[in-house]
Amino acid sequence: MGVDMEMSCDERVLKEMCSETRKDYSLSLLSLATKRRIIGGSPLAFGEGGIKERIKNVLNFKKPSRVVTTVSVALVLVLSIGFAVNRASVNTLPSADDVLSVARTYSLENPTDKQKLERLASITLYKNGTAELATPLISSYLLPACTYSFEENELLIYANIEMPESESAYGVNNGDVIARFAVADDGALVFESATVPLFADAGARYVLAPMTLDDLNALSTLRTPYVGDNSAVGKIIYALPQIDNEHTQQYFSIGDDYGTGRVPFTLTIYYESINAEVNDTRNITVTPENAALLFALIDNLEEVSFAFRNTPSDGELDTSVYISRVSYSKEKVTEYLESIGLTWEDFLNDWVGSIEKMYAVPPVSLDLEAAVSDAILEVNKNSYLLGDLATEAHTTLATVEQGDTVTVYLMALYQVYRYSGGGFYDISGDHIPVAITFDKGLNGGYTMTEYWIPRDGSYYIPSIREKFPPDICEDAIDTQKYICAHIISSYEQAVEYGKVDTNYQIASLIETICSSPVEASNPRAYIKAHSIEFRELVYYGRYTLDYCFSLFEQGSQTGLEGHIMAAACGDIMTVLGEKITEGNFDTGQDWYNAQSASE
Repeated sequence: MGVDMEMSCDERVLKEMCSETRKDYSLSLLSLATKRRIIGGSPLAFGEGGIKERIKNVLNFKKPSRVVTTVSVALVLVLSIGFAVNRASVNTLPSADDVLSVARTYSLENPTDKQKLERLASITLYKNGTAELATPLISSYLLPACTYSFEENELLIYANIEMPESESAYGVNNGDVIARFAVADDGALVFESATVPLFADAGARYVLAPMTLDDLNALSTLRTPYVGDNSAVGKIIYALPQIDNEHTQQYFSIGDDYGTGRVPFTLTIYYESINAEVNDTRNITVTPENAALLFALIDNLEEVSFAFRNTPSDGELDTSVYISRVSYSKEKVTEYLESIGLTWEDFLNDWVGSIEKMYAVPPVSLDLEAAVSDAILEVNKNSYLLGDLATEAHTTLATVEQGDTVTVYLMALYQVYRYSGGGFYDISGDHIPVAITFDKGLNGGYTMTEYWIPRDGSYYIPSIREKFPPDICEDAIDTQKYICAHIISSYEQAVEYGKVDTNYQIASLIETICSSPVEASNPRAYIKAHSIEFRELVYYGRYTLDYCFSLFEQGSQTGLEGHIMAAACGDIMTVLGEKITEGNFDTGQDWYNAQSASE
Protein backbone atom coordinates (compact mmCIF):
# COMPACT_ATOMS: atom_id res chain seq x y z
CA MET A 1 0.00 0.00 0.00
CA GLY A 2 2.86 2.35 0.84
CA VAL A 3 4.35 1.95 -2.65
CA ASP A 4 0.98 2.68 -4.24
CA MET A 5 0.62 5.86 -2.17
CA GLU A 6 4.13 7.00 -3.12
CA MET A 7 3.51 6.42 -6.82
CA SER A 8 0.20 8.24 -6.59
CA CYS A 9 1.98 11.23 -5.08
CA ASP A 10 4.60 11.10 -7.84
CA GLU A 11 1.88 11.16 -10.50
CA ARG A 12 0.11 14.07 -8.82
CA VAL A 13 3.35 16.09 -8.97
CA LEU A 14 4.10 15.09 -12.57
CA LYS A 15 0.70 16.30 -13.76
CA GLU A 16 1.92 19.80 -13.03
CA MET A 17 5.37 19.25 -14.69
CA CYS A 18 6.61 19.33 -18.25
CA SER A 19 8.59 16.41 -19.69
CA GLU A 20 11.96 18.15 -19.16
CA THR A 21 11.55 18.08 -15.39
CA ARG A 22 11.03 14.33 -15.11
CA LYS A 23 14.78 13.70 -15.24
CA ASP A 24 15.41 16.09 -12.34
CA TYR A 25 12.59 14.57 -10.31
CA SER A 26 14.02 11.06 -10.90
CA LEU A 27 17.47 12.20 -9.80
CA SER A 28 15.92 13.62 -6.63
CA LEU A 29 14.40 10.24 -5.84
CA LEU A 30 17.74 8.52 -6.42
CA SER A 31 19.56 11.02 -4.21
CA LEU A 32 17.00 10.55 -1.48
CA ALA A 33 17.45 6.78 -1.62
CA THR A 34 21.23 6.91 -1.28
CA LYS A 35 21.47 9.52 1.46
CA ARG A 36 18.69 7.94 3.53
CA ARG A 37 18.01 11.05 5.59
CA ILE A 38 15.61 10.36 8.48
CA ILE A 39 13.50 13.02 10.22
CA GLY A 40 12.33 12.44 13.78
CA GLY A 41 12.93 8.72 13.58
CA SER A 42 10.49 8.24 10.69
CA PRO A 43 11.37 7.84 7.02
CA LEU A 44 10.44 10.76 4.78
CA ALA A 45 7.67 10.33 2.19
CA PHE A 46 5.82 7.28 3.51
CA GLY A 47 8.16 4.27 3.15
CA GLU A 48 10.74 5.54 0.65
CA GLY A 49 10.78 1.96 -0.57
CA GLY A 50 10.63 0.72 -4.16
CA ILE A 51 12.76 3.58 -5.51
CA LYS A 52 13.57 1.60 -8.67
CA GLU A 53 9.88 1.11 -9.45
CA ARG A 54 9.08 4.74 -8.66
CA ILE A 55 11.78 6.06 -11.02
CA LYS A 56 10.57 3.76 -13.82
CA ASN A 57 7.02 4.95 -13.20
CA VAL A 58 8.15 8.59 -13.41
CA LEU A 59 9.99 8.13 -16.69
CA ASN A 60 7.05 6.26 -18.25
CA PHE A 61 4.35 8.63 -16.90
CA LYS A 62 1.88 10.11 -19.40
CA LYS A 63 -0.70 12.70 -18.51
CA PRO A 64 -4.25 11.38 -18.94
CA SER A 65 -6.06 12.66 -22.00
CA ARG A 66 -8.89 15.13 -21.73
CA VAL A 67 -11.30 12.44 -22.91
CA VAL A 68 -10.28 10.10 -20.10
CA THR A 69 -10.48 12.92 -17.57
CA THR A 70 -13.92 14.01 -18.78
CA VAL A 71 -15.32 10.48 -18.75
CA SER A 72 -13.94 9.89 -15.25
CA VAL A 73 -15.48 13.08 -13.89
CA ALA A 74 -18.82 12.24 -15.52
CA LEU A 75 -18.78 8.78 -13.98
CA VAL A 76 -18.11 10.22 -10.53
CA LEU A 77 -20.98 12.69 -10.94
CA VAL A 78 -23.40 9.94 -11.99
CA LEU A 79 -22.45 7.81 -9.01
CA SER A 80 -22.69 10.83 -6.71
CA ILE A 81 -26.20 11.62 -7.89
CA GLY A 82 -27.22 8.02 -7.34
CA PHE A 83 -25.89 8.08 -3.80
CA ALA A 84 -27.46 11.49 -3.11
CA VAL A 85 -31.04 10.30 -3.49
CA ASN A 86 -30.63 7.30 -1.22
CA ARG A 87 -32.51 7.67 2.03
CA ALA A 88 -30.41 8.15 5.15
CA SER A 89 -31.98 6.68 8.28
CA VAL A 90 -30.33 8.71 11.05
CA ASN A 91 -27.53 11.24 10.83
CA THR A 92 -25.66 13.09 13.53
CA LEU A 93 -24.49 16.57 12.72
CA PRO A 94 -20.91 17.03 11.45
CA SER A 95 -18.06 18.11 13.67
CA ALA A 96 -17.28 21.78 14.07
CA ASP A 97 -14.18 21.41 11.91
CA ASP A 98 -16.33 20.61 8.86
CA VAL A 99 -18.63 23.61 8.84
CA LEU A 100 -18.49 27.39 8.74
CA SER A 101 -20.01 28.06 12.14
CA VAL A 102 -19.32 26.69 15.60
CA ALA A 103 -21.91 25.20 17.88
CA ARG A 104 -22.47 28.00 20.38
CA THR A 105 -20.51 31.05 21.45
CA TYR A 106 -21.45 32.77 24.69
CA SER A 107 -20.09 36.30 25.08
CA LEU A 108 -19.72 38.45 28.19
CA GLU A 109 -22.95 40.40 28.63
CA ASN A 110 -22.71 44.19 28.27
CA PRO A 111 -18.93 44.44 28.84
CA THR A 112 -17.26 47.81 29.39
CA ASP A 113 -14.25 48.74 27.24
CA LYS A 114 -11.99 47.82 30.15
CA GLN A 115 -13.66 44.45 30.66
CA LYS A 116 -13.22 43.63 26.97
CA LEU A 117 -9.47 43.83 27.53
CA GLU A 118 -9.16 42.40 31.02
CA ARG A 119 -11.85 39.71 31.43
CA LEU A 120 -12.80 36.38 29.95
CA ALA A 121 -14.52 37.42 26.72
CA SER A 122 -16.37 34.32 25.58
CA ILE A 123 -16.93 30.58 25.84
CA THR A 124 -17.34 28.57 22.66
CA LEU A 125 -18.84 25.08 22.89
CA TYR A 126 -18.28 22.87 19.87
CA LYS A 127 -20.58 20.02 18.97
CA ASN A 128 -17.69 17.54 19.14
CA GLY A 129 -17.49 18.13 22.90
CA THR A 130 -14.53 20.51 22.93
CA ALA A 131 -14.59 24.01 24.40
CA GLU A 132 -12.59 27.16 23.82
CA LEU A 133 -12.32 29.96 26.41
CA ALA A 134 -11.16 33.36 25.17
CA THR A 135 -9.01 34.60 28.05
CA PRO A 136 -7.81 38.23 27.97
CA LEU A 137 -4.58 39.36 26.34
CA ILE A 138 -3.19 40.42 29.71
CA SER A 139 -3.19 36.80 30.88
CA SER A 140 0.18 35.03 30.78
CA TYR A 141 -1.42 31.67 31.56
CA LEU A 142 -1.87 29.34 28.60
CA LEU A 143 -5.03 27.27 28.95
CA PRO A 144 -4.89 23.56 28.09
CA ALA A 145 -7.24 22.11 25.52
CA CYS A 146 -10.72 21.80 27.04
CA THR A 147 -13.80 19.65 26.88
CA TYR A 148 -17.18 20.27 28.48
CA SER A 149 -20.36 18.66 29.73
CA PHE A 150 -23.66 19.78 31.22
CA GLU A 151 -24.48 18.30 34.61
CA GLU A 152 -27.97 19.22 35.83
CA ASN A 153 -27.92 23.04 35.81
CA GLU A 154 -24.16 23.50 35.51
CA LEU A 155 -21.68 23.71 32.66
CA LEU A 156 -18.40 22.00 33.60
CA ILE A 157 -15.15 22.71 31.72
CA TYR A 158 -12.50 19.98 31.87
CA ALA A 159 -8.76 19.99 31.14
CA ASN A 160 -7.92 17.78 28.16
CA ILE A 161 -4.17 17.12 28.40
CA GLU A 162 -3.02 14.25 26.18
CA MET A 163 0.58 14.05 27.40
CA PRO A 164 0.96 13.39 31.16
CA GLU A 165 4.32 15.18 31.25
CA SER A 166 2.53 18.41 30.30
CA GLU A 167 0.22 18.41 33.32
CA SER A 168 2.76 20.17 35.55
CA ALA A 169 3.07 23.00 33.03
CA TYR A 170 -0.66 23.67 33.19
CA GLY A 171 -0.92 23.12 36.94
CA VAL A 172 -3.85 20.70 36.53
CA ASN A 173 -4.32 17.06 35.66
CA ASN A 174 -6.07 15.61 32.65
CA GLY A 175 -9.81 15.41 33.32
CA ASP A 176 -9.82 17.98 36.15
CA VAL A 177 -12.75 20.40 36.30
CA ILE A 178 -11.13 23.78 35.71
CA ALA A 179 -14.27 25.98 35.56
CA ARG A 180 -17.92 25.94 36.55
CA PHE A 181 -20.79 27.99 35.11
CA ALA A 182 -24.40 27.91 36.29
CA VAL A 183 -27.06 27.73 33.59
CA ALA A 184 -29.60 30.51 34.21
CA ASP A 185 -33.32 30.22 33.43
CA ASP A 186 -32.85 32.27 30.26
CA GLY A 187 -30.04 30.00 29.06
CA ALA A 188 -27.18 32.35 29.96
CA LEU A 189 -24.00 30.97 31.55
CA VAL A 190 -23.14 32.50 34.94
CA PHE A 191 -19.52 32.18 36.09
CA GLU A 192 -19.13 30.41 39.45
CA SER A 193 -15.52 29.35 39.97
CA ALA A 194 -12.28 28.26 38.32
CA THR A 195 -9.09 26.47 39.36
CA VAL A 196 -6.99 28.24 36.71
CA PRO A 197 -6.63 31.95 35.88
CA LEU A 198 -9.65 32.82 33.71
CA PHE A 199 -10.02 36.48 34.74
CA ALA A 200 -13.79 36.06 35.09
CA ASP A 201 -15.84 37.79 37.78
CA ALA A 202 -18.16 35.76 40.00
CA GLY A 203 -21.71 36.19 38.74
CA ALA A 204 -20.62 37.43 35.30
CA ARG A 205 -23.15 36.43 32.66
CA TYR A 206 -22.25 35.04 29.25
CA VAL A 207 -25.08 35.12 26.74
CA LEU A 208 -25.52 33.35 23.43
CA ALA A 209 -24.08 35.50 20.67
CA PRO A 210 -26.61 36.01 17.86
CA MET A 211 -25.70 35.25 14.28
CA THR A 212 -24.62 38.27 12.33
CA LEU A 213 -25.64 39.14 8.78
CA ASP A 214 -22.13 38.10 7.73
CA ASP A 215 -22.77 34.62 9.18
CA LEU A 216 -26.10 34.39 7.35
CA ASN A 217 -24.56 35.63 4.11
CA ALA A 218 -21.86 32.93 4.35
CA LEU A 219 -24.59 30.28 4.25
CA SER A 220 -24.92 30.78 0.48
CA THR A 221 -21.67 28.85 -0.03
CA LEU A 222 -23.30 25.71 1.39
CA ARG A 223 -25.99 25.31 -1.29
CA THR A 224 -26.63 21.75 -2.49
CA PRO A 225 -28.95 20.37 -5.19
CA TYR A 226 -29.83 17.21 -3.25
CA VAL A 227 -31.54 16.68 0.09
CA GLY A 228 -29.98 13.20 0.02
CA ASP A 229 -26.46 14.60 0.29
CA ASN A 230 -25.99 13.88 4.00
CA SER A 231 -22.71 15.74 4.38
CA ALA A 232 -23.89 18.92 2.64
CA VAL A 233 -27.27 18.96 4.38
CA GLY A 234 -25.62 18.38 7.75
CA LYS A 235 -23.38 21.41 7.25
CA ILE A 236 -26.37 23.59 6.37
CA ILE A 237 -28.35 22.48 9.42
CA TYR A 238 -25.36 23.03 11.66
CA ALA A 239 -24.88 26.57 10.35
CA LEU A 240 -28.52 27.64 10.84
CA PRO A 241 -29.40 30.21 13.53
CA GLN A 242 -30.22 28.68 16.91
CA ILE A 243 -33.94 28.53 17.70
CA ASP A 244 -33.54 29.49 21.38
CA ASN A 245 -31.18 29.18 24.34
CA GLU A 246 -32.59 25.87 25.60
CA HIS A 247 -32.45 23.50 22.63
CA THR A 248 -29.74 22.21 20.35
CA GLN A 249 -29.78 20.35 17.03
CA GLN A 250 -28.61 16.78 17.49
CA TYR A 251 -29.87 14.53 14.69
CA PHE A 252 -31.49 14.79 11.29
CA SER A 253 -33.04 12.27 8.95
CA ILE A 254 -33.97 12.28 5.30
CA GLY A 255 -37.16 10.50 4.33
CA ASP A 256 -40.79 10.00 5.20
CA ASP A 257 -40.56 10.04 9.00
CA TYR A 258 -44.02 11.50 9.48
CA GLY A 259 -45.99 9.89 6.69
CA THR A 260 -46.15 12.86 4.36
CA GLY A 261 -45.59 10.81 1.24
CA ARG A 262 -42.78 13.06 0.00
CA VAL A 263 -39.95 10.49 0.12
CA PRO A 264 -37.08 11.12 -0.38
CA PHE A 265 -37.49 14.89 -0.34
CA THR A 266 -38.51 15.33 3.30
CA LEU A 267 -36.06 16.50 5.97
CA THR A 268 -36.60 16.13 9.73
CA ILE A 269 -34.36 17.97 12.21
CA TYR A 270 -34.38 16.77 15.80
CA TYR A 271 -33.88 19.18 18.70
CA GLU A 272 -33.27 18.31 22.32
CA SER A 273 -32.84 20.30 25.51
CA ILE A 274 -29.26 21.21 26.28
CA ASN A 275 -29.16 20.08 29.89
CA ALA A 276 -31.99 19.75 32.42
CA GLU A 277 -35.52 18.77 31.47
CA VAL A 278 -37.54 21.45 29.71
CA ASN A 279 -41.15 20.94 30.79
CA ASP A 280 -42.75 23.64 28.68
CA THR A 281 -42.38 23.67 24.92
CA ARG A 282 -44.86 26.47 24.28
CA ASN A 283 -42.07 29.02 23.95
CA ILE A 284 -40.22 27.11 21.22
CA THR A 285 -40.23 29.51 18.32
CA VAL A 286 -39.11 27.85 15.14
CA THR A 287 -39.36 30.89 12.98
CA PRO A 288 -40.20 30.69 9.26
CA GLU A 289 -36.77 32.13 8.44
CA ASN A 290 -34.97 28.85 9.21
CA ALA A 291 -37.33 26.93 6.96
CA ALA A 292 -36.87 29.50 4.20
CA LEU A 293 -33.09 29.15 4.47
CA LEU A 294 -33.33 25.37 4.14
CA PHE A 295 -35.54 25.54 1.05
CA ALA A 296 -33.29 28.20 -0.49
CA LEU A 297 -30.16 26.11 0.08
CA ILE A 298 -31.46 22.59 -0.77
CA ASP A 299 -32.85 22.60 -4.28
CA ASN A 300 -35.09 19.51 -4.23
CA LEU A 301 -36.34 19.80 -0.64
CA GLU A 302 -40.15 19.71 -0.49
CA GLU A 303 -40.92 19.59 3.22
CA VAL A 304 -39.04 20.10 6.49
CA SER A 305 -40.12 19.17 10.01
CA PHE A 306 -38.65 20.26 13.34
CA ALA A 307 -39.12 17.73 16.17
CA PHE A 308 -38.49 18.41 19.87
CA ARG A 309 -37.80 16.42 23.01
CA ASN A 310 -37.61 17.90 26.50
CA THR A 311 -34.59 15.95 27.77
CA PRO A 312 -31.06 15.36 26.45
CA SER A 313 -30.63 12.21 24.36
CA ASP A 314 -28.42 9.31 25.39
CA GLY A 315 -26.61 9.17 22.07
CA GLU A 316 -29.34 7.42 20.09
CA LEU A 317 -32.33 8.78 18.22
CA ASP A 318 -35.61 7.64 19.78
CA THR A 319 -38.40 9.31 17.80
CA SER A 320 -41.05 8.24 20.35
CA VAL A 321 -39.83 10.76 22.95
CA TYR A 322 -40.05 13.80 20.70
CA ILE A 323 -43.13 15.41 22.23
CA SER A 324 -43.92 18.00 19.58
CA ARG A 325 -43.13 18.93 16.02
CA VAL A 326 -43.85 21.61 13.43
CA SER A 327 -43.73 21.19 9.66
CA TYR A 328 -43.27 23.48 6.69
CA SER A 329 -44.07 22.70 3.07
CA LYS A 330 -42.35 24.65 0.34
CA GLU A 331 -45.75 26.04 -0.67
CA LYS A 332 -46.33 27.50 2.81
CA VAL A 333 -42.89 29.06 2.95
CA THR A 334 -43.46 30.51 -0.50
CA GLU A 335 -46.56 32.24 0.90
CA TYR A 336 -44.50 33.56 3.81
CA LEU A 337 -41.83 34.97 1.49
CA GLU A 338 -44.48 36.63 -0.67
CA SER A 339 -45.90 38.28 2.45
CA ILE A 340 -42.55 40.05 3.00
CA GLY A 341 -41.95 40.78 -0.67
CA LEU A 342 -39.48 37.98 -1.54
CA THR A 343 -39.30 35.10 -4.02
CA TRP A 344 -36.98 32.11 -4.43
CA GLU A 345 -35.43 33.84 -7.44
CA ASP A 346 -34.42 36.70 -5.15
CA PHE A 347 -32.26 34.31 -3.12
CA LEU A 348 -30.58 33.04 -6.28
CA ASN A 349 -29.96 36.49 -7.75
CA ASP A 350 -29.30 38.53 -4.61
CA TRP A 351 -28.63 36.38 -1.55
CA VAL A 352 -27.27 39.22 0.57
CA GLY A 353 -30.17 41.55 -0.20
CA SER A 354 -32.72 38.79 0.43
CA ILE A 355 -31.17 37.90 3.78
CA GLU A 356 -31.14 41.53 4.87
CA LYS A 357 -34.79 41.91 3.90
CA MET A 358 -35.88 38.70 5.65
CA TYR A 359 -34.07 39.63 8.86
CA ALA A 360 -34.85 43.34 8.72
CA VAL A 361 -35.42 44.89 12.15
CA PRO A 362 -39.11 45.79 12.50
CA PRO A 363 -39.87 49.50 12.71
CA VAL A 364 -39.82 51.07 16.15
CA SER A 365 -43.29 51.60 17.63
CA LEU A 366 -44.08 55.19 18.56
CA ASP A 367 -47.09 54.25 20.73
CA LEU A 368 -46.56 52.20 23.91
CA GLU A 369 -49.75 50.15 23.51
CA ALA A 370 -48.81 49.40 19.92
CA ALA A 371 -45.31 48.44 21.08
CA VAL A 372 -46.80 46.00 23.59
CA SER A 373 -49.04 44.41 20.94
CA ASP A 374 -46.14 44.14 18.49
CA ALA A 375 -43.92 42.55 21.15
CA ILE A 376 -46.50 39.87 22.03
CA LEU A 377 -46.95 38.89 18.39
CA GLU A 378 -43.23 38.98 17.58
CA VAL A 379 -42.02 36.94 20.56
CA ASN A 380 -44.71 34.27 20.16
CA LYS A 381 -44.63 33.87 16.41
CA ASN A 382 -43.98 30.33 15.20
CA SER A 383 -44.73 28.03 12.29
CA TYR A 384 -48.49 28.27 12.77
CA LEU A 385 -48.21 31.86 11.60
CA LEU A 386 -47.82 30.59 8.04
CA GLY A 387 -51.28 30.70 6.46
CA ASP A 388 -53.06 31.17 9.79
CA LEU A 389 -53.91 34.23 11.87
CA ALA A 390 -52.03 35.15 15.02
CA THR A 391 -53.89 37.47 17.40
CA GLU A 392 -53.16 39.12 20.71
CA ALA A 393 -55.13 40.81 23.46
CA HIS A 394 -53.87 42.16 26.76
CA THR A 395 -54.75 44.10 29.87
CA THR A 396 -52.10 46.42 31.32
CA LEU A 397 -51.84 46.00 35.09
CA ALA A 398 -49.09 48.55 35.73
CA THR A 399 -46.51 50.67 33.91
CA VAL A 400 -43.24 51.56 35.64
CA GLU A 401 -40.83 54.10 34.15
CA GLN A 402 -37.23 54.36 35.26
CA GLY A 403 -34.90 56.66 33.38
CA ASP A 404 -34.86 55.74 29.71
CA THR A 405 -36.69 52.44 30.24
CA VAL A 406 -40.31 51.53 30.82
CA THR A 407 -41.65 48.18 31.98
CA VAL A 408 -45.24 47.19 31.27
CA TYR A 409 -46.79 44.51 33.50
CA LEU A 410 -49.77 42.86 31.85
CA MET A 411 -51.94 39.81 31.31
CA ALA A 412 -51.48 38.73 27.69
CA LEU A 413 -53.34 36.39 25.36
CA TYR A 414 -51.68 35.00 22.24
CA GLN A 415 -54.04 32.96 20.07
CA VAL A 416 -53.62 31.44 16.60
CA TYR A 417 -56.60 30.57 14.41
CA ARG A 418 -57.09 28.44 11.32
CA TYR A 419 -59.95 28.93 8.88
CA SER A 420 -62.17 26.09 7.65
CA GLY A 421 -65.72 25.70 6.34
CA GLY A 422 -66.51 29.39 6.51
CA GLY A 423 -65.50 29.62 10.18
CA PHE A 424 -62.33 29.30 12.24
CA TYR A 425 -60.94 27.43 15.24
CA ASP A 426 -57.99 27.94 17.57
CA ILE A 427 -54.91 25.77 17.13
CA SER A 428 -52.49 27.19 19.71
CA GLY A 429 -52.06 29.94 22.24
CA ASP A 430 -51.50 30.86 25.85
CA HIS A 431 -52.77 33.32 28.45
CA ILE A 432 -50.15 34.33 31.00
CA PRO A 433 -48.80 37.34 32.91
CA VAL A 434 -45.97 39.08 31.07
CA ALA A 435 -43.51 41.87 31.86
CA ILE A 436 -42.12 43.71 28.83
CA THR A 437 -39.30 46.25 29.14
CA PHE A 438 -38.66 48.88 26.47
CA ASP A 439 -35.95 51.43 25.83
CA LYS A 440 -37.35 54.88 25.06
CA GLY A 441 -35.64 56.39 22.04
CA LEU A 442 -34.92 60.05 21.45
CA ASN A 443 -37.66 60.11 18.80
CA GLY A 444 -40.21 58.87 21.32
CA GLY A 445 -40.21 55.30 20.00
CA TYR A 446 -40.06 52.11 22.06
CA THR A 447 -37.61 49.25 21.47
CA MET A 448 -38.16 46.00 23.39
CA THR A 449 -35.21 44.84 25.47
CA GLU A 450 -36.81 42.11 27.63
CA TYR A 451 -39.86 39.86 27.38
CA TRP A 452 -40.37 38.12 30.71
CA ILE A 453 -42.72 35.17 31.32
CA PRO A 454 -43.17 33.11 34.50
CA ARG A 455 -41.25 29.95 35.21
CA ASP A 456 -43.00 26.61 34.93
CA GLY A 457 -44.37 24.17 37.48
CA SER A 458 -43.98 24.92 41.17
CA TYR A 459 -41.92 28.02 40.32
CA TYR A 460 -44.83 29.67 38.47
CA ILE A 461 -46.45 31.69 41.29
CA PRO A 462 -43.20 32.47 43.19
CA SER A 463 -41.63 33.84 40.03
CA ILE A 464 -44.64 36.15 39.49
CA ARG A 465 -44.48 37.45 43.04
CA GLU A 466 -40.77 38.10 42.63
CA LYS A 467 -41.15 39.97 39.34
CA PHE A 468 -44.43 41.90 39.63
CA PRO A 469 -45.14 44.85 41.94
CA PRO A 470 -46.93 43.60 45.09
CA ASP A 471 -50.17 45.51 44.48
CA ILE A 472 -50.86 43.72 41.18
CA CYS A 473 -49.60 40.22 42.00
CA GLU A 474 -53.04 38.75 42.64
CA ASP A 475 -54.37 40.07 39.34
CA ALA A 476 -51.32 38.61 37.58
CA ILE A 477 -51.89 35.20 39.17
CA ASP A 478 -55.63 35.13 38.37
CA THR A 479 -55.60 34.17 34.68
CA GLN A 480 -59.41 33.73 34.60
CA LYS A 481 -60.16 37.34 35.44
CA TYR A 482 -59.43 38.64 31.94
CA ILE A 483 -59.63 35.54 29.75
CA CYS A 484 -63.15 36.01 28.41
CA ALA A 485 -62.64 39.66 27.47
CA HIS A 486 -59.35 38.80 25.76
CA ILE A 487 -60.84 35.97 23.71
CA ILE A 488 -63.74 38.21 22.66
CA SER A 489 -61.17 40.70 21.38
CA SER A 490 -59.24 37.88 19.68
CA TYR A 491 -62.41 36.58 17.99
CA GLU A 492 -63.14 40.05 16.67
CA GLN A 493 -59.73 40.12 14.99
CA ALA A 494 -60.31 36.67 13.49
CA VAL A 495 -63.75 37.64 12.15
CA GLU A 496 -62.44 40.78 10.49
CA TYR A 497 -59.41 39.06 8.98
CA GLY A 498 -61.36 36.09 7.59
CA LYS A 499 -64.49 38.02 6.57
CA VAL A 500 -66.52 35.47 8.51
CA ASP A 501 -70.33 35.36 8.15
CA THR A 502 -71.04 35.76 11.86
CA ASN A 503 -74.83 35.57 11.51
CA TYR A 504 -74.55 32.10 10.01
CA GLN A 505 -72.05 30.94 12.67
CA ILE A 506 -74.11 32.34 15.57
CA ALA A 507 -77.39 30.89 14.24
CA SER A 508 -75.72 27.47 13.91
CA LEU A 509 -74.44 27.63 17.50
CA ILE A 510 -77.88 28.55 18.88
CA GLU A 511 -79.49 25.75 16.87
CA THR A 512 -76.98 23.22 18.24
CA ILE A 513 -77.50 24.37 21.83
CA CYS A 514 -81.29 24.08 21.51
CA SER A 515 -81.13 20.58 19.99
CA SER A 516 -80.79 18.62 23.22
CA PRO A 517 -81.66 17.42 25.80
CA VAL A 518 -85.18 17.43 24.36
CA GLU A 519 -86.75 16.25 27.60
CA ALA A 520 -85.38 19.17 29.64
CA SER A 521 -87.46 22.22 30.49
CA ASN A 522 -84.72 24.32 32.12
CA PRO A 523 -82.72 26.38 29.59
CA ARG A 524 -79.63 25.94 31.77
CA ALA A 525 -79.74 22.21 31.05
CA TYR A 526 -79.28 22.93 27.36
CA ILE A 527 -76.42 25.33 28.09
CA LYS A 528 -74.75 22.74 30.32
CA ALA A 529 -75.11 20.05 27.65
CA HIS A 530 -73.48 22.32 25.06
CA SER A 531 -71.04 24.33 27.15
CA ILE A 532 -68.45 24.57 24.35
CA GLU A 533 -70.97 25.97 21.86
CA PHE A 534 -72.36 28.38 24.44
CA ARG A 535 -68.88 29.58 25.32
CA GLU A 536 -68.16 30.22 21.65
CA LEU A 537 -71.44 32.10 21.39
CA VAL A 538 -70.15 34.40 24.13
CA TYR A 539 -66.74 34.72 22.45
CA TYR A 540 -68.37 36.22 19.36
CA GLY A 541 -69.04 39.19 21.65
CA ARG A 542 -70.67 42.17 19.98
CA TYR A 543 -71.46 40.09 16.92
CA THR A 544 -73.68 37.94 19.15
CA LEU A 545 -75.22 41.03 20.75
CA ASP A 546 -76.05 42.52 17.35
CA TYR A 547 -77.55 39.26 16.07
CA CYS A 548 -79.65 38.58 19.16
CA PHE A 549 -80.78 42.18 19.65
CA SER A 550 -82.01 42.31 16.05
CA LEU A 551 -84.21 39.27 16.74
CA PHE A 552 -85.39 40.65 20.07
CA GLU A 553 -86.38 43.89 18.38
CA GLN A 554 -88.63 41.87 16.08
CA GLY A 555 -90.39 40.49 19.19
CA SER A 556 -91.89 37.08 19.99
CA GLN A 557 -88.63 35.55 21.33
CA THR A 558 -90.54 33.69 24.05
CA GLY A 559 -89.23 30.18 23.50
CA LEU A 560 -86.03 28.30 24.29
CA GLU A 561 -84.01 30.30 21.74
CA GLY A 562 -84.93 33.51 23.54
CA HIS A 563 -83.66 32.14 26.87
CA ILE A 564 -80.34 31.01 25.30
CA MET A 565 -79.84 34.36 23.59
CA ALA A 566 -80.65 36.29 26.79
CA ALA A 567 -78.16 34.19 28.80
CA ALA A 568 -75.39 34.71 26.25
CA CYS A 569 -76.05 38.45 25.92
CA GLY A 570 -76.05 38.86 29.69
CA ASP A 571 -72.65 37.15 30.00
CA ILE A 572 -71.19 39.26 27.20
CA MET A 573 -72.45 42.54 28.65
CA THR A 574 -71.02 41.62 32.05
CA VAL A 575 -67.60 40.93 30.54
CA LEU A 576 -67.68 44.18 28.57
CA GLY A 577 -68.65 46.14 31.68
CA GLU A 578 -72.05 47.23 30.41
CA LYS A 579 -75.01 47.88 32.69
CA ILE A 580 -77.52 45.05 33.11
CA THR A 581 -81.01 45.14 34.63
CA GLU A 582 -81.28 42.17 36.96
CA GLY A 583 -84.50 40.27 37.70
CA ASN A 584 -86.47 37.09 37.18
CA PHE A 585 -87.80 37.01 33.63
CA ASP A 586 -90.21 34.46 32.19
CA THR A 587 -88.82 34.75 28.67
CA GLY A 588 -85.81 35.99 26.86
CA GLN A 589 -87.99 38.65 25.27
CA ASP A 590 -88.93 39.94 28.75
CA TRP A 591 -85.22 40.16 29.60
CA TYR A 592 -84.50 42.22 26.50
CA ASN A 593 -87.48 44.51 27.08
CA ALA A 594 -86.19 45.23 30.59
CA GLN A 595 -82.74 46.13 29.24
CA SER A 596 -84.24 48.42 26.62
CA ALA A 597 -86.44 50.18 29.20
CA SER A 598 -83.46 51.00 31.40
CA GLU A 599 -81.49 52.75 28.65
